Parts: sequence; C-alpha cells; structure tokens
Amino acid sequence: MIFGTLTQGSDSVRNYYRKINKYASWVQISDREKRIQFIRGLSPENKLEMKRLGLNRSLNDELIETLEEIETKGIICFWIRIFIISQLLKQNQKRLLIRVLLQKMLIGL
Repeated sequence: MIFGTLTQGSDSVRNYYRKINKYASWVQISDREKRIQFIRGLSPENKLEMKRLGLNRSLNDELIETLEEIETKGIICFWIRIFIISQLLKQNQKRLLIRVLLQKMLIGL
C-alpha cells in the first residue's frame, strides 16, 4: 500500500485515522504530510465537514472525536429517515388494501 493512496472508504473516521498513523510511522511521514493525506483520503461527506470545521485545524484526537460525532449523527439520521419512509410505505399499503377491499365489497353488492 502506498501512503499517498490511502482513503477512508467504508472505514469510520477513527479507523481511517489509525490507519493513517500506522502507515505514517512505517514510512516516517511528517505531521504536515500526514494531515494532507488524511484530508485528501476522507469521504466526500467528511471532507465537507472538515471544510466547515476549518481545514487548518490540527490533526488530533479532538478533531477526530468531532468528526466521529458528526459521522454518527449522520448515520442515525439516515436510519431515522429509512424508518419514517418504511412507515409511510406501510401506511400507503394499508390504505391501498382498504381501498381494494372496499371496492370488492361495493362490487359484490
């Protein structure tokens, strides 16, 4: 694995940060280069958050914890949206079933 090609992919921010630190220590990369690679390899969503938080922030546990909180809230919001959509679909299915049953009852009269 070439250090400059590391990306977050499906890793959490914390795991990606650990991976960056691990490889940086093996190839003796400076903190500046490590920070540049960290930002370069972040997921698009987390890059956006980094820009919002300030790209000049130090790459440290405080920043990683902040990104983790944002990432976790995003995942929770995603599942809440999925749940709401599934509930709306169920309601629509119930309405459709009632409509079909009423139509059959009216036709049968």
